[in-house]
Amino acid sequence: MAVLLLDGKVFQDYTLIVALGVDSEGHKHVLGIWPGATENAEVCGVLLDDLISRGLSTQEKYLFILDRSKALARGVKSRFGKQTLIQRCRLHKERNIKKYLPKGYHKVLSLKLKTAWGMADYAEAKKELEKVHDWLATINIAAAKSLEEGFEETLTVNKLNLSPQLRKIFASTNMIESAFSLTVDLCHNVKPWRNANMACAGPGRFCRKPRNAFIASMGIVKSLYS
Repeated sequence: MAVLLLDGKVFQDYTLIVALGVDSEGHKHVLGIWPGATENAEVCGVLLDDLISRGLSTQEKYLFILDRSKALARGVKSRFGKQTLIQRCRLHKERNIKKYLPKGYHKVLSLKLKTAWGMADYAEAKKELEKVHDWLATINIAAAKSLEEGFEETLTVNKLNLSPQLRKIFASTNMIESAFSLTVDLCHNVKPWRNANMACAGPGRFCRKPRNAFIASMGIVKSLYS
């Protein structure tokens, strides 16, 4: 397994954490679904330990793509090492920053972030992102601090010198969103969802079906760590 994505999703009345892996051939695999939120450190620890107990080696190198959860990032680093590669989901980061800004600034922020994160060179992208930070500080210091948190981890895909296509794919947890979109369609008539176990079982069953049709044609990650 070369890439591991972890993100929280709201499904019916339950919050679930989804782990999705992308192997060296570019195939995606749903590795697990757990009830709970990624902000819960105990839940994050349980799910990571479960993955490890089922064979996810802590000695291998992975690119972890995470939502905005600090607890999840801490859990990954404590188990896989402080040097573990983590890419923070840019979509989550942008949404979080916008919470601190008047709506009139949202489009401008999106354009500025798209410009910075769209640069191929890490140093140039970082310099441009620092400009975004300074601009945010003139509007709301809380918005600037939101960008500061995990700042470097939003640029991991730039550090890896990936192609533009792979930078876009691995800059967010959108793959989980795509897997869940089919699940929502297939499960919308199922009522009622009696408990969290049932809520986990439904998505788990349907998310596994399209795994081979996703990004296998792109030779995704064979050279990610070469």
